[in-house]
Amino acid sequence: GDGEAVFAAASVGWRATGIEMNPTLWAVSSIRRLFSPPHVRKNCKFILGNMWSSRADLRLENAVMIFGVKPLMPKIADKISRECSSGTHVFSYRFRVPMF
Repeated sequence: GDGEAVFAAASVGWRATGIEMNPTLWAVSSIRRLFSPPHVRKNCKFILGNMWSSRADLRLENAVMIFGVKPLMPKIADKISRECSSGTHVFSYRFRVPMF
């Protein structure tokens, strides 16, 4: 997306990473990051790719916001369960994440 959820999380001090498959949306978010206040820039990053790549490591994140499709939600829940620590905030835009 446009990175708005990532910027909101970073602005309150959370470490936030946006993983975007669309190169245009990734570029928009990355450019917006460059013009963000220093504390927001420090707390956020954007990765071009998908959440199944090795670059999409969720172990250090304070929050995970999912804009996914219903058939992928069980696989997403499994990744979150394996990689996120207890207390990680999990948000989903549209579909329920099983177990959360």
